Amino acid sequence: MNCLEETQTIFADTPTKEIFDNTCNEFWWVMKTFAEYTLRKELPSAMFYL
Repeated sequence: MNCLEETQTIFADTPTKEIFDNTCNEFWWVMKTFAEYTLRKELPSAMFYL
């Protein structure tokens, strides 16, 4: 088996630090909003964010 085949990934390229940080920040904001709607039992709104 070729070593190159084992190390290939599905990603075209590695994201920049700025893109990675922005994606992580967006994830945590969405999870916070999802949790708030879930605790208020507003499930249609929570599912929209999920």
